[in-house]
Amino acid sequence: MKKLIAIAIAVTMAVVAVPAAGQTDLQAQIDALLAQIAALQAQLAGGTSAGAPAVCSGISFTRNLSLGSTGNDVKCLQALLNQDSATQVAASGVGAMGSETTYFGNLTATAVVKFQNKYASEVLAPVGLTSGTGFVGAQTRAKLNAMLVSTPTTPPTDPTTPTDPVVQTEGDLEVKLLGVPNNVEVGQDSTNVGVMSFELKAKDSDITVRRIDIRSDGTVRPSKNLSQVSLYDGSTLLSGVSADSYARPTGQTYFEYRYNVNLVIPKGTTKTVNVMVSSLSTVTNADSYTLSVPIDGIRFTDTAELSHTAPAAAIARTFTVTTAVTGILTNTMAPDNPTAGIVVGNETANTTGVELLKFQTKATQNNVVIDRVIFQASTTGTASAASLINAVHLYDGTTLVGSETFAAGTSTTIFDNLEISVAKNATKTFTVKVDLNKIDGTNATSGDTVLIEVSSMTGEDPLYNVVPASGVITGEAQTVHIAGVQVSNVSTSITPVVDGSNLTTHGDGTVTFRLTALGDTIVIPTTGAATGTHATTTASTGATTTAVEYMIDGNLIGSATLAQRTINAGTYKTITVRARVGSDVGSRVRLEVTALTWNDLDENAFNAPSALLESLVTPTVIIDA
Repeated sequence: MKKLIAIAIAVTMAVVAVPAAGQTDLQAQIDALLAQIAALQAQLAGGTSAGAPAVCSGISFTRNLSLGSTGNDVKCLQALLNQDSATQVAASGVGAMGSETTYFGNLTATAVVKFQNKYASEVLAPVGLTSGTGFVGAQTRAKLNAMLVSTPTTPPTDPTTPTDPVVQTEGDLEVKLLGVPNNVEVGQDSTNVGVMSFELKAKDSDITVRRIDIRSDGTVRPSKNLSQVSLYDGSTLLSGVSADSYARPTGQTYFEYRYNVNLVIPKGTTKTVNVMVSSLSTVTNADSYTLSVPIDGIRFTDTAELSHTAPAAAIARTFTVTTAVTGILTNTMAPDNPTAGIVVGNETANTTGVELLKFQTKATQNNVVIDRVIFQASTTGTASAASLINAVHLYDGTTLVGSETFAAGTSTTIFDNLEISVAKNATKTFTVKVDLNKIDGTNATSGDTVLIEVSSMTGEDPLYNVVPASGVITGEAQTVHIAGVQVSNVSTSITPVVDGSNLTTHGDGTVTFRLTALGDTIVIPTTGAATGTHATTTASTGATTTAVEYMIDGNLIGSATLAQRTINAGTYKTITVRARVGSDVGSRVRLEVTALTWNDLDENAFNAPSALLESLVTPTVIIDA
């Protein structure tokens, strides 16, 4: 390569020396030669041809890519797609030329679909597809690698340096049919329903599965009711084809398709292959299919490059298509459901829009329309649900769908005739907010707690089946106060105390945190805002604490003035708890704040909910002596 560059430079200099009579033609030749030099220098520096982006240096596509994939090969993929305006990831911003990323997102998937459609004859047709999928599999990778035309970037191996030989080992493939799914009902217009799963285990060698044959036994053509039959490595698509790709071999009673895959299974590991089907919008009710992997229907190679087949006995599962599939509703707690804590109320007016519960509802197998939801309230203290809660509001996302109240003497409220549609495989997020009555000692009292749970939910599918929702959803308890507290900026530590033999006898623990007053001014009592120690032991309990200190902004609480112990609404002070903790030999000890108290201006004393104290605990030390 260096010699070629030197020659090119020499030729350029020779051309420059020619008289000016043909200067116009010579300048064009000079420009062309300089461009060749730049391309050759780029190859030396980057290891790719002039047609390949710089970010593709040293890259080749050796693995399947899909939504969520990350890596430099994803960045190279985006750069290749951006070379063509018809397949570019983005015209500007993230993903655009020069702004490629290592993350495979929706923009990349859309661009891959365009790429696959453009090169359909090379990428889609060989696997029986007619439109792009956005999944970068074997055929797409082959096309991308052909576009790279990369040159070697690694220096030649020193012939005097011995290299480790590749160990070539004969291997085998163990095939195991899994118990589920089995006898599945596939409803009309369904997408990727699992109908059969089997495990492939590599024995004695790495195994590469080259082909998997799937048969559809019986007289009913797959294309009569199905639109697609796909193979997945777990949740990653291996190959998917139209159901009309299944053909009946001459003289046979079954239909078959041979999936070309490139599934690598490392020695001693297992891969799960899932067979998924999608159905047409109109099916013949109760048509049955039996899909099987026939004897020797799997072809694979080992590291000795020997070809083998499996299984020794066919494996099969049966499923039925149906027009009558009952919908299913499932409730789960939302990740951002409010945690247990304190809600600040008001003495003279209602407190509105207090969020008590957030949950998610998913419909499967069919569309479902939610008709009714019943909520149950639980309270502690002096207030009932009706006296504490003025109104309950139900939101579908951010849209208010209804408001109800608790009747006197009851703790349930019913939302009826909701008509909330949940599409099959879609999820709705619901939020429950309440308006709290004023805290005046009659309706509610400071320190009362409340939580909301979904008592029941029912809906109806398009076949007029009543669909009850499964899953018990119970919110976290919230404590209502006129003046409350917030804990933040927690810092904990414990230092071993050793004797002359360097054996740990105690642990000096420290817990520090900010205490913020919410709603109104609070006062820290002189007996201490935070108390308690804890010991866990392998032998016996009997934890002891000495040298205990409770401090507020550096002042010992027991001797602090009223002003020093007063925290105005919206402000904070720093609480520090220190103690030396010991126990029997073999015990693990730590310092833990187990109670947090404060007074309001009416000198009513309150304790913080235990949920606020969960972080107020040090690590442990082991007592040696």
